[in-house]
Amino acid sequence: MRHYSSDRDIDRYVRRLLRSGWTFWWGSKHGKLRHPRSKALVTVPTSPSDPRSLKNLQRDVRHAFKVK
Repeated sequence: MRHYSSDRDIDRYVRRLLRSGWTFWWGSKHGKLRHPRSKALVTVPTSPSDPRSLKNLQRDVRHAFKVK
C-alpha cells in the first residue's frame, strides 16, 4: 500500500481525492495534486509538523477547484 503522507488523515484525504479523479505525482520533496478540470497545483505535505496541515490542504484543494 502506497503512502502519500506520514499523517494518517492527510493520507486518507489524498486517497479520497484520487478516487474522485484527481492526479497525483511526486515532486522532488513533496507530492503534487491536480484536479482534472483545473491547471492549479496543490502541494501535499509528506511529513507535516503543523497541526493545521490537513485544514490547510483542504483549503488549498477548495481554492484549486474554484480556479479555472
